[in-house]
Amino acid sequence: MAPRRAPPRSSGSSTSPSTAAAATSSPTTAGPGPTSCCAPTPSCPTWWPTSTRSTRTECCTATGTASTCSQPWPLRADHWKPPGRSRRRPATVVRVEPTAPEHPPLPEPPVLHAGGGVLLRRHRPEDADAIFEQCSDTDMQRWTSVPVPYERHHVQGFLDKVDAGWADGSMASCAVELDGRFAGTVDLRLGEARWAEIGFGLHPAARGRGVMTRAARTLLAWGFDELGLVGVHWRAVVGNHASRSVAEKCGFRVEGEVRGLLVARGHRDDGWIGSLLASELR
Repeated sequence: MAPRRAPPRSSGSSTSPSTAAAATSSPTTAGPGPTSCCAPTPSCPTWWPTSTRSTRTECCTATGTASTCSQPWPLRADHWKPPGRSRRRPATVVRVEPTAPEHPPLPEPPVLHAGGGVLLRRHRPEDADAIFEQCSDTDMQRWTSVPVPYERHHVQGFLDKVDAGWADGSMASCAVELDGRFAGTVDLRLGEARWAEIGFGLHPAARGRGVMTRAARTLLAWGFDELGLVGVHWRAVVGNHASRSVAEKCGFRVEGEVRGLLVARGHRDDGWIGSLLASELR
């Protein structure tokens, strides 16, 4: 669209209609430049719009007397502004932070007997040494997102995260105990619409004996029964056959392989993904 041009200047002694109206309808005020240029009208009773494309100033003052200008500017409704206010307001940018879904409160951490000397319970401070050993294991670091190198302060951060998950209802995490000793962790990370995701990891000394299958199956049953879960997802890095074996023994259907599904320490890995409904638990 071509820019709007100002009306041509009048030549000689001729006077434009708006100029004549100003000269006959209202007194003029002294000032630099022409002093007779506009007057109040029904469509612009007290103010004449300012164009940012010229050096003209407002023609009509609050009292309707003429001020300094060289020509009246054609009136447009979107040019009008009340006295003392800018026609354009600076844009306001509102940043909307995503909010985490709200979770219903969780019951107290359970004590669950899984058989074969396997017990699920709440984590304790005295588990710290065994947690450190587990998370320093090369297989644990290869297949999970634990920090590398794993340091002592990471243990306390993990225990704090477990406590926070129970407190805000976002994660139900249990220590796996084998014959009275800490052997690993299994958890349900709760999402929306009564779905969750399972995660688990086992101490090297407890692997190869079906411990995690018992533990995962027991926590899944508790989640379906006590939390009213509809379904649970499982994810693992492609190649983590130990994790896949546990999932399939519990009844998970492996839906497929997704490129770049999982992120650990700034690196993406292809991942397997599976799902389990309450009626499918084995």
